[in-house]
Amino acid sequence: MVLTYIQDLKIRIRKLRVISRTLALFISIAVLVLTALTLHKFLSTRSIHRVVRLPSGENILRTPWAKNTRAWPTYMYFGVTAVSVLLNFATIFSYKCGIEQANVAAVVTSTFSWVNMLGNFIVWCVAATVYRTEKDKNGKSDDLWGWTCSSGARAIQKEFVGDINFSSYCNVQVSRRVREI
Repeated sequence: MVLTYIQDLKIRIRKLRVISRTLALFISIAVLVLTALTLHKFLSTRSIHRVVRLPSGENILRTPWAKNTRAWPTYMYFGVTAVSVLLNFATIFSYKCGIEQANVAAVVTSTFSWVNMLGNFIVWCVAATVYRTEKDKNGKSDDLWGWTCSSGARAIQKEFVGDINFSSYCNVQVSRRVREI
């Protein structure tokens, strides 16, 4: 009787692990897609130039993005997310080889997740400090995430209305930041 209960418990735990690992894969894929879409939009629109009227009345030719846009945080996030998708996929795929191989793959994935979380915390602390320092220095947001939600982007939205919708990308960035916290 006790042996049957233990076997039943093991089966339930294995099923829950498969569900948990599958969900982790789908969440990683969703974040990868959102990050890829943001990068794609940046890369496909960064060479578009439009005439924009400044508040002073002067007309200038500019791109939809901040001058000297810092895209490295988005590239880094994309890379980490891509590795996470690969590791989660490897964990799910390893179930074809057996439970023991799946557990080994899960240990590697979990270790990566913890290292990734610690690395993200350190990088975000440094990036937030640099971002705040630079923003306080020059008063503008020149990274992809800050720019899409900035007043500068809202001010030029009408000139780039057919090319990019800053508010939709701002919403993606804001919801992603909330999920990370």
